[in-house]
Amino acid sequence: MFNPKKIKEIREELGYSQTDFYENIMSKASYQRFEKNEKELSLQQLQKICDKIAMRPEEILYWSDVTQLDSLPFWKQKLNIPNYLSSPEDFLEKFTEIENDKDKSFGHYCLYITMISLGIQENYLDKDYFSKKDLRQLKNKYKKRKIFYSFDYEMVSNMVFFVNIQDISFLIDKLFPVTESHGVTFDFCVQQCLSNIISKCLHQEEYSLALDYITTFKSLRKIPRFHIGLSINLEIVYLEQLTNFLQTRDITIFLEAVQTAKMFKKLGYISTYENLDNELRSISQRENFVYPDKNVFATQPYSNDL
Repeated sequence: MFNPKKIKEIREELGYSQTDFYENIMSKASYQRFEKNEKELSLQQLQKICDKIAMRPEEILYWSDVTQLDSLPFWKQKLNIPNYLSSPEDFLEKFTEIENDKDKSFGHYCLYITMISLGIQENYLDKDYFSKKDLRQLKNKYKKRKIFYSFDYEMVSNMVFFVNIQDISFLIDKLFPVTESHGVTFDFCVQQCLSNIISKCLHQEEYSLALDYITTFKSLRKIPRFHIGLSINLEIVYLEQLTNFLQTRDITIFLEAVQTAKMFKKLGYISTYENLDNELRSISQRENFVYPDKNVFATQPYSNDL
């Protein structure tokens, strides 16, 4: 929740007097009451403060606890979800609570979908828990929606773990293409959604469809001021290489994917690297060829001698 003491702290840290800091923003009586936490600050006034001190709005919002998720009850609950995965009893008790609240908002419904995904992964829920009836209700829920937000993309990101792409194509077709940035959180959720959709397409062996969504991701790179995440961007490169290999069985493309996977390790994404490395080793065993060792990988993947 908004903490006015942080605004006072910023003012003092930057060396402003009360008079200079709040000039043309609010009266002396108002800013004295505000710094005593007896008066609220309007968005317009906060914007003027940002402009005066040349600080990005998102930064001052974070410093004043507005965008720190654990300061908001709903997000505090969401951040605590991993704590409910320790046992079926703990999970099901919390799941029932979240399921009962799922129609309060689209954000609550997104949380419900997240819980289903986690429940299925932990074998606390049946794989077909989300029924055809639920899909029909979801379709009706989105029937009139035309503008989409981060929780819409987050929801689809989690849904693809337990439904087929075709079953939610009505929603995916609404969400894409994306033509402009709406901030870091929105942009991240869009990218994560596409990454998960592409992975699901590969799991379903629908390689042409995977390439279509890879093309959709590539279009994001051309959007002005769109925040492309380094890890996800590199993951899409890997997924494109993997898709092309699975289509062609070209060993050169496989070696390129191995090199891309190694980049995650170099950049410090160790968990991602280990997952991709295991995936590639599994593919090499299935396809009956030797996985390249470290020396071969380091010196020869692009060699004309291969």
